Amino acid sequence: TVVPQIKVTQKHNVVLESAIIMVMVYSADQGDAKGQCGLGQSYEVAVEWYRRAADQGHAKAQCGLGLCYSNGHGVEQNYELSVEWYRRAADQGDANAQNSLGECYSHGHGVEQNYKTAVEWFRRAADQGHAKAQCNLGVCYENGHHGVEQRSRSRRCTFVFRSLL
Repeated sequence: TVVPQIKVTQKHNVVLESAIIMVMVYSADQGDAKGQCGLGQSYEVAVEWYRRAADQGHAKAQCGLGLCYSNGHGVEQNYELSVEWYRRAADQGDANAQNSLGECYSHGHGVEQNYKTAVEWFRRAADQGHAKAQCNLGVCYENGHHGVEQRSRSRRCTFVFRSLL
């Protein structure tokens, strides 16, 4: 019957997931940045493993740690530390971090508000195909916000359309 097959499949999935977690814990304990980055199950645990991987220069972990500090997940909210970690990842070309750093500059979170710098970071991320950054940049062009000259409707539509792909 179908039901026993589903139960067997679910049981195998649990065993497989457990094995994967065991391998990740082992690799994380051995100092592997990818294993450390992938282990976050709770915010507190995520911060611990993100920090280990981030200290090794792992850009995704640095961005994740920046997000934790930005939102106060697993740590006390600290925009300055958030910006520090976003910048480390952004300097390595991480598009998520570049967009987040642009948002920090746009809103003045952890840094002095600077629209020109915000647009620069949005543009870097948008050039990599980051949808949210493309949308942020499109809105800047649409409204002439953040120190960019208001552009034609077609330019705005191009950025907004690209963000939807």
